[in-house]
Amino acid sequence: MQMIHRRLLVLLCAAVSLAGCASAGMKPSDFKGGRPVFDPMEFFSGRTSSSGVMESRRGAPVQRVTTETSGRRQGDVLHIAQDLQFGDGKRRHRSWQIRRIDAHHYEGRANDVIGVATARSMATCFIGATHWLCRPVIG
Repeated sequence: MQMIHRRLLVLLCAAVSLAGCASAGMKPSDFKGGRPVFDPMEFFSGRTSSSGVMESRRGAPVQRVTTETSGRRQGDVLHIAQDLQFGDGKRRHRSWQIRRIDAHHYEGRANDVIGVATARSMATCFIGATHWLCRPVIG
C-alpha cells in the first residue's frame, strides 16, 4: 500500500499509482462526473514530490521510496525529471516523456522502462503507470 505526501507522482515509479481505485474492484469509469477533474498533464507540470512503498510482482512490500520531480510541457509532451531515493539509500534518476493519447489515456517512456507505460484517468481517479522496469538482478 502506498502513502502519498504533498503531491503524487505516479507515473512514474512502479509504485506510483492510485492503485486503491483498482484494488477495491473499482474502475476509472466509476468516477465519471466527479469533481475536480484530475489533469495529469497540468498536475505534473512544475515540482512534485511523493513517497510510497515499492511492491514485488506479488504485491508484497519491498522497500520505501521517495521522489522529487520537475515537469515541463513542450508541445503535447510532458517531460518529467524524477529523482528517486530508496529505503536502502540507493538513488536513481528517471527521465519521462508523457503523451496524452485521448481524453482518458496516457502513454509514457522513460530511460529505465521497457517499452511503453500506460495510464488512465477519469474525473478524480488516476490509475497510474503500468510498466516494467530495467532492474539489475540481485543474487
